[in-house]
Amino acid sequence: MARFYQKGFTFIEVMISLLIVALVFSSFLSATNNYISNTTNLQQRIWAQQLAWNTILTLHRTTFVNQISDNTSEETFMDQTWFVERKVTPTVTSELVKVDILVGFVEDQPITSLSTFIIIENPSN
Repeated sequence: MARFYQKGFTFIEVMISLLIVALVFSSFLSATNNYISNTTNLQQRIWAQQLAWNTILTLHRTTFVNQISDNTSEETFMDQTWFVERKVTPTVTSELVKVDILVGFVEDQPITSLSTFIIIENPSN
C-alpha cells in the first residue's frame, strides 16, 4: 500500500494566508493614517492656541488699551498663514471689556478661541 504525502501548501491555504496578511496590513495602514492625521490636527491646534495667547498678551501689554476694537488680521506663525480675529464685547461696567481671540487657517473657520477681560484705562462714553 503506497501512501501519498503532501508536500507544501494547497492553493486555498496560500490564498487564505494572503488574505489574512492583507487585512493586517490594511488595518496597520489605517491606524497609521489616523495617527498622523490626529497628530497634525493636534499640532495645529497647539500652534493656534499659542498664537491666541501671544495676541492676548500683546493686548494686555499695549499702551493704547482704550483703543481696543474688533479686528481681523493675517499673521505668519510657524511658517503658516493664520487668520486672527479679535472681537470686543462691552460688559456691564464701562471700565471692562471682554475680548475673544479666534484663530484659524481660513477666515470665519476658527480652530481655537480664547477669551480674556481687559480693563479700559480711559473709558469713552
